[in-house]
Order: sequence, then structure tokens, then C-alpha cells
Amino acid sequence: MVLALAGCSRVPAPAPPSNQPLPEQRAYFVAPPDALLDALPQICTAPTQRILRPAAGVIECRMLLPPDATAGAILRYDGTIAQLPESVIRLRLESQGEGYVLAATNYLEVPRAGGDVLRVFFPDPRIARRVARVMVQLGGTLL
Repeated sequence: MVLALAGCSRVPAPAPPSNQPLPEQRAYFVAPPDALLDALPQICTAPTQRILRPAAGVIECRMLLPPDATAGAILRYDGTIAQLPESVIRLRLESQGEGYVLAATNYLEVPRAGGDVLRVFFPDPRIARRVARVMVQLGGTLL
């Protein structure tokens, strides 16, 4: 569901690169939004995509970029060909009080020649509206 939302839009201009916390869209749920959390692994199945669970309550769909976008990201952000840049959709669910907060973000992750990893956020109001609509349709209250 989220992948389809992100995959249908044109690539917006990036915000300045930063390793600061990324902007997130957040919603409060009375019960865990299992439909959304279960949907991500079901739709992130292409050969260029993979699911990661880097921490408790966190699930990511990581996608390789088309060759021209990969080359552009490597050149623009001092990337490396040893590890290719990936587009990441990240969902993070935390228990809060008697409910749950779901945070969603998407970004470009570029492993760099110096050994660090750069995360670049691409603000896109259309994607933000779509993600917010999905969160509300699944019973969430936007925060």
C-alpha cells in the first residue's frame, strides 16, 4: 500500500542532505495497525526490493534505484559502488499509553566512499497526503 503510493510519483527535489532525524508522519492507533504492517512485506517482493527489520517495532522496504538514478546518487552524494544507494520506506510502531503510534518516513540511503551512510529526505506533499489518508483509513488519528 505505501510502496504503491511512493512508487507512483515523480522524484521530487531533495531537502539538504542530513544525518539528523528524518521527518516522520505520525498517527495514534487504539490497536496496532496490523493491516499496514502486514501489507509492507506482501508488496515489497520485487527482485530489487527487500524487507529488513532493523529493530523491534521497525520494518523497512528497501529498493534499489534504476541505473541512472543510482549513478546520479553516487555522484551527487559521494557514494560508492561497493554498496548501492537504496530508497527506503520505514514504518516504526511504538506502544504509547493504551495505544500505539505509527511513524512513517521515506528517504534515500547512500553508503558513502568515506564509510558513513547519508540519508536524504525527499519532501513530497502528495505522498505525505496519501500516507496520511491511509493512516486515517486504518483508524489512526494524525499527530
